[in-house]
Amino acid sequence: MPRFVILDFVRFALALLVAIMHFDGFLTPRKAYLAVDFFFILSGFVLCAAYEKRAASETFFKSFVIDRIARLYPLHLLTLVLLIPVNGLFFWTTGGQVLENGWSYQDGHFYTFLLNIFMLQNVGLNTAGSWNAPAWSISVEMFVNLFLGLALIPMTRGKTVWPYLLAVAIACYAIILGQHGSLRVIYERAFGFLNLGLLRGFAGIALGVVSYQLWQWLDRKPGCLPMAKTVAASTAMASVLVMFVFTDMQNADFAMIPLMFAFVTSVAVVEKRIPLSDGLTRSVLMELGALSYGIYLCHWLILTFARYQLVYVWNAPIDFAAPETLLIFLVLVIGVSAVVHHAFELPMKARVKKWMGQGQADEESFRDLKAVFEVTSKAP
Repeated sequence: MPRFVILDFVRFALALLVAIMHFDGFLTPRKAYLAVDFFFILSGFVLCAAYEKRAASETFFKSFVIDRIARLYPLHLLTLVLLIPVNGLFFWTTGGQVLENGWSYQDGHFYTFLLNIFMLQNVGLNTAGSWNAPAWSISVEMFVNLFLGLALIPMTRGKTVWPYLLAVAIACYAIILGQHGSLRVIYERAFGFLNLGLLRGFAGIALGVVSYQLWQWLDRKPGCLPMAKTVAASTAMASVLVMFVFTDMQNADFAMIPLMFAFVTSVAVVEKRIPLSDGLTRSVLMELGALSYGIYLCHWLILTFARYQLVYVWNAPIDFAAPETLLIFLVLVIGVSAVVHHAFELPMKARVKKWMGQGQADEESFRDLKAVFEVTSKAP
């Protein structure tokens, strides 16, 4: 599988965008929640690229599920456990306002904690946010990945699946549009029982698979590179305008979906034809891309402690509207995510795969661990 380095870096940028949105201070992008839909499409594309050839194996589905659990669950569990003292012990025992009076925990601490333990915090069993709020999309991704694994099996046998997945995506987005009119949905329900955040995940990941199959077709067309370059540049610019400038445009959220789809597909075409050469730039972009998951989950832990403990309880004079405060926050989030990625994510991914009976960890995990040990051995 070719390494899509630019798409890796896009994941990093999107994770930072979500962190800035939750920071809710200087330069808050009003449409940053659309980054999650971008994540879903990217996820569908990248997972197809990574697993399609392996899906012919008889044990593929089991190994695929184990891979996804090993990738998503350890850091989710770590941040969840760390939020117990931050949201619970410290906040309650020092005289802070009880969180149930605010935006979250309306379904109760213990119940939502159990949902988070089993990654069921956004499959329709709750009505509001809790614990590590951004992890709602991790719950959705884990659930939808089960269906993605099943969809990959017929793809390896030459069966056409993209029309069905495209229909699923269109149907999901149509329900969200009709019921809510915006993609800013997480726990809301359609028809009283359909979780709209879950529909966002199904739609985005299904589109990612369609994007991958379109990329495969375009990759066999020798003359499509100039067009792909133009589409990549124009959709990137249009996406930035919609998210930052034309934020009041009617149905702007849904106008972004084809832009995201075209951007992912065209960038993949360009990267396959003109890959970044080995060197410092490629290494930096790959490293930043690898930090995206840590940034996405760890920023909420840092922000929760800062807002509830430092500001509300200890009355720390932190000015969230100041640009320097945002800069300090982002530097801290990136730094923490880098440490967590190398010291926790990579080793735990290999260990969980062993614990779950997959045998020895796959070559990717060993390469990751080897890189960690090499970096560690070179440290002063």
